Amino acid sequence: MTAKAKGARSEYKVRDHYLSQGWHVVKSGGSLGMWDLIAFHTDWGVHLIQVKTNRGLGTAELLTLQHFQCHPTWRKILAVVKDYHGITFTDL
Repeated sequence: MTAKAKGARSEYKVRDHYLSQGWHVVKSGGSLGMWDLIAFHTDWGVHLIQVKTNRGLGTAELLTLQHFQCHPTWRKILAVVKDYHGITFTDL
């Protein structure tokens, strides 16, 4: 499996997790934007989600995402999908 296919599989796992909780989810086409997924919920607001497989963020990428300006009620989330260990969600 290519790295691109593995990344897409991880994004779909995170998307499916959010969908199962009643969220509406938009996947960034080709992941060319800063965020891989954007999730909307009428009660819980907006989550901007960066998805990684088996690793966290590098320092430069972490700083870029942390300094991203958005509405103060929106949450910036890192979702790490580890093979055979599920998904870990962390606020940025």
